[in-house]
Order: sequence, then structure tokens, then C-alpha cells
Amino acid sequence: MILGIVALAIPFMAASATPSPLAISAVGASDITQTGATITWSVSAPATGQTEYGTTLGYGSFSKLENSYIYTTHIQQLSGLVPGTLYHYRTHSKEAAGNAAVSADYTFTTLAAAPTPTPTPTPTPTPVSTARPFPAPVTTQTVNVPTTIDATGATNAAAALQAFIGTVRDGSVIVFKAGGVYRMDRGIEVENRHNLVFEGNGATLRANGSSTSMWADPFVIYGSSSDVSDIVIRDFTLEGNNPRTGNDIYDPSQEAQVGVGVYGGSRIEIANNTIRHTWSDGVYAANGTTQAWVDGLWVHDNALAYIGRQAFTMQAVQNALLERNTVDMVGGSVLQIEPNFSYQGVINITLRDNTVGVYALTTYGTAYFVACANNDVGVGAVIQGLTITGNSVTGGPASGGATPSNTGGLSTWVGKSRTSNVTFTNNSTTRTGAGPVLIFQHVDGLTMTGNTQPLTSGSVTYISDSTGVNQ
Repeated sequence: MILGIVALAIPFMAASATPSPLAISAVGASDITQTGATITWSVSAPATGQTEYGTTLGYGSFSKLENSYIYTTHIQQLSGLVPGTLYHYRTHSKEAAGNAAVSADYTFTTLAAAPTPTPTPTPTPTPVSTARPFPAPVTTQTVNVPTTIDATGATNAAAALQAFIGTVRDGSVIVFKAGGVYRMDRGIEVENRHNLVFEGNGATLRANGSSTSMWADPFVIYGSSSDVSDIVIRDFTLEGNNPRTGNDIYDPSQEAQVGVGVYGGSRIEIANNTIRHTWSDGVYAANGTTQAWVDGLWVHDNALAYIGRQAFTMQAVQNALLERNTVDMVGGSVLQIEPNFSYQGVINITLRDNTVGVYALTTYGTAYFVACANNDVGVGAVIQGLTITGNSVTGGPASGGATPSNTGGLSTWVGKSRTSNVTFTNNSTTRTGAGPVLIFQHVDGLTMTGNTQPLTSGSVTYISDSTGVNQ
């Protein structure tokens, strides 16, 4: 399936290759920005995937290899490109039997660099900080995952990985095999651990356990803020076993499997990962049996695609920053705030500078860009300090899902119980909608300025029973 608005290029020159029973089709480039693009293609049988690209027919660069034989549809993100530049690209795939295929040559042109704005007498807004929201873990050694643990994906590596990690002292960087594939019949459990960095090094953790058990998530962080703290998970491909890619992507009977499950803990960083094909959420932050909230969560610079339920679900968390992620092909909402009990809640959460493609694929219920409407009045959960700013939505609600596709790219509902200190500013979309697109109810302290939402009819906003409104 081609993501977003796809610009299919005209082949420039076919690559010479030995004829193979493996065939590549539907090659295209989409979501083209000044410095990046999304490349998609299909193959006639499950195969690996990699994109070769450059400014000439000599190419010179390769994307990260998808080293698995499961998928016939491939999605690759190219980054670090030069604005306003013509790029050549072609795709490579190889099936398990060894048959390989290379596509024809295609081209796309990155967007030109934005012109320098004309100086204005009005004050310039303070730039968004890119500083860390909390200190990095303190580490004193680096250890490699033993080569005796299967990194080919052929056998279950979960038990061996868990046993090895148990021997590594706190204050360590644990480095996985570059490009390795680890079959995980059960997830890596991080409990009673501090100052640990899991360095994926481009490795894949492929969830192969029950999609009805939270313990089958590739990573499960569990415990109070004093039990588990200062944990980093970075540079992995965290892959579920949900093969669905259409409106049936969400199955409520299979919704326990997420990419990273955070059940308590403090100062948790999830960075530079690819999270895909999960039955449930990309990142889920809640509380475990201790009822301890997550305190300090930083989810940044990840790519999430083919997520069965929500991209991000926040249930019991404070001081969370979700920024610079790329999200596409999501069954439900991009951000779901859903405390279900009085001992849960959300305090000080920021969703900023994310790029969003298609969401609301599922035929179950409704879904939004941002949803904060599960907090029924009788629950009594505290929700305060929501900041949604600088996000760009290129896709919006999918066709065929339960949410009408004409609701607009920024479709948002914050309501049901009282919520305080909500900021919704400088978000933009090219996806038109029939208003109202932004619904805010029972909010004390609402700032809503600088958003771009094209309309086909109606008004952008509907605000009721709210105080301190600035728009």
C-alpha cells in the first residue's frame, strides 16, 4: 500500500539484472520533504528490502536493510537529503530461496529550502528546545550480546537474551549484533534495573509470542520509579507479528502486543527505533500492579508504521515528551490519553514536531489525531498540562475506517471530564475536513492558535463548557 499522497516517478533507466522469479512492482516515493522521503514497493513473494539512492545513476547510498523474509510490502525512510535536489533510487529485494530482484531507476526531487523569512517587528517566538528533558543514564562499561545467541531469527532467542542481560551489571551499554534478527517468543523484561542502555545497532527484535500477553512485547519495562530508572532503548527494529495492513489491522481480541510497554519507571528514553506491525500500540505508558505512574518518558525520532491500535497511548504518566517521530498507517488514534481508573492520569505531556500520515484505519469505534475522551466523569482521573504543537498531518483518517474520512487531518476530541491547561498550537494539515474538526469540552485554560486546517464546510472548532479560552 502506498502511504499518503504518492508521487510515482517515471522510470529513467531499467537496471540490468539476471531474470528472477521474484518481481518488484508499485515502486513510489511519497511524503517528500526538504531532507527526506518515504520509498515503498511491493514484491511478488516475501523478501528482504533495501533502497539504493543518490544524486546520480551511480547512487552511492543504501537505506538500512530489512533483513527478513516476511513482508511483500516494504516502506523505507530516507533522511539527511539535500533540499531542492534530484535523487535517483532503485529498490532491492531477495527472498529466502536466494532469488533477488532490483527495480528500475526512479527519481524524485526534494523540496527546496524555505526562503529566509522577512524580518517583522513582532517578537520572534522562542525556538523549541532540543535539549534532553532529563539526564542521560550514567554508564561505565559496554558489553556485546554473545555471538552464541541466535541472531538469524531461526530460533527463539528470548530466554538466552534475558539470561545474559541478567548477568550484566547496572550502568552498562548492551550492544546487539549489527543487523541481527532475534526471534522473541517472549519480550525482554526490564525490572529492578537502573542506568542501562540497550543499543540495538540496527538489530531486529521480532515478537513471536502471544498477542494477548503484555509479556510478549519486544520490550517490557515494569516497576515503580524507584524500581526501574534511566533506561534507553534505541536503534532497534521492533516488529510485531500482525500481518494485516488494511482496515482490519486492529483486532480487539489480539490487542496486548505493543512495541514498547512501559509500566511504571522513571526517565525512560525510546529513540531512533522502527516500530511496526504490532497488534496494539507503538508505545504504551501505564502503571503495573504497583499503581506507580511512569515519571519521565522521552519518545523521539522513531518511525512507526502499521500499528494495530494507537501510535501512543498514555494512561498513567507524567512529564512525557513525544517528539520528531514519523507515524503512518495506524489503526486508531495517533495520541490516545485514556486513564480508566482514579489512580491513573496524565500530567504534563507534550506531542510536538511529529510527522503523521494515515490514521484511523480500523473499522472499530472512532479515532482521532489526538483523543482524550475516555476519561469519564465518574473515573476522577487527573488530566492536566497537554501541549500539542508543531505537528504536521499529511494523511489523516483513512478511507473505509470507522472514522469518516472527511473529518480533517487535525481531527481532535478532548472532552467528557474536566481537563486543565491545554495548548493546541501551530499544527498543520493539508487534509481538508467538514467542521467542527477540533472539539474541546470541559477545559479550564485552553490556548488554540496558529493551526492550519482547510475546511470543506462548517467551522474549525467547537468549544463548550470551557474557561480561559485563548484563540
